[in-house]
Amino acid sequence: MTKMSSLSLRRIEGTISALEEELDIQIEYMNVALSHGDQRENASLDLIRPEVAKLQQKLDSLRNLISDVEIIELPDGIICPGRFVKIRDLNRLSSPVVYLYDRVGTTLLNGTLNISTPLGSAIDNKKPGIFEVQTPSGRIQYSVELVEDNYLDEFLKQYPVDETKRLSLMYGDL
Repeated sequence: MTKMSSLSLRRIEGTISALEEELDIQIEYMNVALSHGDQRENASLDLIRPEVAKLQQKLDSLRNLISDVEIIELPDGIICPGRFVKIRDLNRLSSPVVYLYDRVGTTLLNGTLNISTPLGSAIDNKKPGIFEVQTPSGRIQYSVELVEDNYLDEFLKQYPVDETKRLSLMYGDL
């Protein structure tokens, strides 16, 4: 059984919905390519098949992840998956940036700090504070604060998605 917050589940459901739409488009392209006749020398079909397989694999993986899920309440004052965190690089004195700390998602560019990253591992199940992380370029200190759980609208302004995905993140699959 996978344990996750309701926000994490909604984000995964939103991702599944977006991937399903993309898969439908790729299958349409594949059907057009199939209608061109000879499949042995069909460059369009050769390009589309791996994309369809990759999308299907991602969908299967995410569906499997949420097939047996337990929604958990997030503990007060503790950094855990499903929470928004405000992070500031103290070495560079950068402006703080808000991320969703989670098990799913791999890129800070998309607003997600993954639990498996060095910083993600360092802050997991800890109280907010100053954390030091060893990187290839040396040790970096970060200030990490919790942000209110109702931060979703502000988060989506910082990391925009289309309206359907926004609603899916907020309310689950529509």
